[in-house]
Amino acid sequence: MRLSIIIPLYKVEATLERCLKSIDTQLCDDMEVLLVDDESPDNSLLLAKQLAEGKANVQVYSKPHGGLSDTRNYGIAQAKGDYITFVDSDDEVAAGTYPSLLTLLNSHPDYDILEFPVLMNPGRPDQTLFNPSPKVYKNALAWLADYGMEHCWACNKI
Repeated sequence: MRLSIIIPLYKVEATLERCLKSIDTQLCDDMEVLLVDDESPDNSLLLAKQLAEGKANVQVYSKPHGGLSDTRNYGIAQAKGDYITFVDSDDEVAAGTYPSLLTLLNSHPDYDILEFPVLMNPGRPDQTLFNPSPKVYKNALAWLADYGMEHCWACNKI
């Protein structure tokens, strides 16, 4: 398994299907999706189970409520991938994102972190594109020291 995609679930029944559809079209045998329910009070868990039905590389987990970080950490503990990425359930992942990033990782096995562009507020007047530098750092600490703290989102990194 090459890539584990962790999606926390809490009050997300309105956006989960759209999110998962954006990922589903790019899944291959080297990827898994872990839907981790954080004891959501709505129908998120039921919907997740329905959306995962019949998909061998989509797993659904449920855990006691602990918040976003606890839910992501639970997902990490279940993950089988060499690399991990996070997707918030109200996000959409552009077509072809993960296959192209896995190709890049396969070409550069020494990479620890890949940071990729993200479009914030798509379709709204304040829409902005964050496009990280193509700079390659010696290690993760060098990246953090340079500018890593300027954009600490979890959803645009592998």
